[in-house]
Amino acid sequence: MASAPVTCFTWSFEGAPEVGRSVPGWIVLPDEPQQVATRATAALAFATSPWLRIHRCHGEIDDRGELACAEAVRLAEVDAGEHLRYFARSCAVSVLHLWPASPGVVHYLQTGAPELAATAHHEAWARSAELFGLERLAARAAMFAAHHDQIALATRQAANLVTAIAARISLDDAIAARNRQERTLASSLQRALPPLLLAPHVDGIAA
Repeated sequence: MASAPVTCFTWSFEGAPEVGRSVPGWIVLPDEPQQVATRATAALAFATSPWLRIHRCHGEIDDRGELACAEAVRLAEVDAGEHLRYFARSCAVSVLHLWPASPGVVHYLQTGAPELAATAHHEAWARSAELFGLERLAARAAMFAAHHDQIALATRQAANLVTAIAARISLDDAIAARNRQERTLASSLQRALPPLLLAPHVDGIAA
C-alpha cells in the first residue's frame, strides 16, 4: 500500500513523553526532545502544566497506519491555561442538566468570570457531597472546572468525569463524548495560534 501524505496539528504539553519512550499514539518530531500527540485529548492525558507547544507536522501514514513526521514547524509555545479552563467549563456544561446546580455555579460555567471561580468551586464541592450517582459525578465535573489551581489536572478530571457519566449509559455514548471532547479541546487550543488559523467559536459558553 502506498504511503499517504499528511499535514496536521500536533500537541505537546509539559509532561509529554520523552523521545525514546514507547507510548501508543505519540510520534517523534525532528529535533524535538519530547514526543507529540495528534489528538489534543491524548496530549492532555500527560499534561503536568498548561504549558503547550503546537506544531504543524508534514509526513506520511505508513503501512501500519502510523504517522511518520518528516518536517515540523512550531506554531506556538504558550501558557494554554485559559484554553484549558474553557474546555473544562464546556465539559461541565454538557452535564449541567443532570444535577441541581446553584445559580453561582451555572453563572461561572457559562461566563468563566474569574471572580466567581472560588465560590462556584466551593458550592459544587459542597453539593457533590450530598448527591449520588450521575448527579454526584456531574457536580464534581463542575467542581473541577471551577478549580483554578493545577489546571491541567483539574481539566483532565472534569473531562474524565463527563466520559464516566456517558459510559454509565453505553459504550457508544462514551465514545461519542470523547469525540466531542476532542473537537472542543482542539478547537479551543487552536485559538493560541495566529488569527488566520483560529478555530471557529464553540457554541454554548462564552470563550
